Amino acid sequence: MLSEKEKKAILKKSKVWFEENVIANHVRNIRKRATGSKITINPYITAYLGTNDSGRVTYTSVARSILLPIALGASITTTFGTSLQKFLAAELPNAKESVVNGMDIEFDDALTNRHVYCQVKAGPRTINAGDVPVILNHFRNLRNLAKTNGLDLNPLTDFCVGILYGDRKELCQHYQKLAQDINVYSGPEFFLHLTGNPDFYQELISEFSRARLDGKTLHRIIEETITELSKTDLIRNFVNSLKKSPKQESS
Repeated sequence: MLSEKEKKAILKKSKVWFEENVIANHVRNIRKRATGSKITINPYITAYLGTNDSGRVTYTSVARSILLPIALGASITTTFGTSLQKFLAAELPNAKESVVNGMDIEFDDALTNRHVYCQVKAGPRTINAGDVPVILNHFRNLRNLAKTNGLDLNPLTDFCVGILYGDRKELCQHYQKLAQDINVYSGPEFFLHLTGNPDFYQELISEFSRARLDGKTLHRIIEETITELSKTDLIRNFVNSLKKSPKQESS
């Protein structure tokens, strides 16, 4: 179980870590799109998505429709999940990255004192039906390997899938099916097993919410990038190809 001193030290590092790893990477990925070189326009739907409130398709409205899904989409969730997993393995004194095939981390459970092999997932709805047998097979192979080496692992105490956010009641049916054979810990419950501290999950979220990069808000970075993107040949050629009037084509 984390001591109060250990908890405070980890939380103190977490804001800077979030800024340097998650936010910095996110901003870089957004800024890469400013020149248009990393973008391919889908001409079938871009005009529809890029129609503004006044019913016009403009350079700015098209740039906005293209950039917002990139800036606010699922890619940051995936990147964050992988990064947070590494942070926890590096900073929690009872956890480490796993070298076992199919496992992400190993940790000494703060509630049971058992050594646990864990696959880490981002959220409560991030797997599909096809993932269930694959995940179970990873744990089955681990148990067989352990038996070969004279180690008896119990799936009920030594295996888990840890989900970084969400409550148990939010788990999709695929996680629920998985939970029939393997412990599935979600959000606060997962962090309780990791740290033994019932407040750590919420306190970590609070620290992350305070993070900023270079004093700029995400909204400002997105708006600056939209302005640059709207001036590129990619956007202007596309809007002009729709043969709108000069008034409609202006930004």
